[in-house]
Amino acid sequence: MEDQKAGRLLAPVSSYEGSVASGTFSASDRLIQSDPDAIRSFLAAWLETARYIKTHKADTVKMEARIDQLPESVVSRDYDLTIGMFTSDCKFDSAALATLKRGFVELKFLDTPPDMSKLYTEEFLPH
Repeated sequence: MEDQKAGRLLAPVSSYEGSVASGTFSASDRLIQSDPDAIRSFLAAWLETARYIKTHKADTVKMEARIDQLPESVVSRDYDLTIGMFTSDCKFDSAALATLKRGFVELKFLDTPPDMSKLYTEEFLPH
């Protein structure tokens, strides 16, 4: 949008919201029971992909620009703004969990903050 003078970035969310959990993986109870190794394999492959993305900016930008049909200059800037959200271990940090917990109440999804430990698991993450 900036290239076309139709819009521009005012501020990245991270500049005023702090740490935000911006991506999760979900699995059905059925898959968890029937094929937990499939979940482990998927997460291992995702972590390998994230490592590649973090260490190969030029290749990543080129590929994403082609897929999204956007100029590489736009994708490159977006890469710089968002690359920090890719963790090396798929674990939530405590600040991101606190933001999520607060958000459930602020958005009026819940009256009281939830016990976050009941909403996610690290059981399938590689050791």
